[in-house]
Amino acid sequence: MTRTQVICAKCGTELREDSSLPSKERSPCPSCGSLNRNFKVILEERMDLHDRLTLKLFLPGIKRLMERVDSGESMYKKTGDWNVLVRKYNRIKNEYSEEIKSKDEKIIKIVKEPLNQHKGHGSAKKNQKK
Repeated sequence: MTRTQVICAKCGTELREDSSLPSKERSPCPSCGSLNRNFKVILEERMDLHDRLTLKLFLPGIKRLMERVDSGESMYKKTGDWNVLVRKYNRIKNEYSEEIKSKDEKIIKIVKEPLNQHKGHGSAKKNQKK
């Protein structure tokens, strides 16, 4: 967002005056009578930050990822809502769990199942040829 402040060049008083007003049509500054002006352009923008942490466990001599934990904020693409996600999978214990809550702590989804039964989801989906 952009906004412009009009300020008296002599005394620094902020004036309620349109910045596009020609100098011939200006009213004198109520504090000092000057017709000289400075213009302060203010640019504002908002940025939201979201965090997420991923932990990975690899064991010596084994190339495959053995355990992974994702925790943090995740955006649901269909609605654009940010939710809190905790997803864990452990190949050693054959465990998969996922918990998704809304920002106000309402449970959206809870999944707990053996990892070897968790198929057809996320990166485990079969590639669909069009």
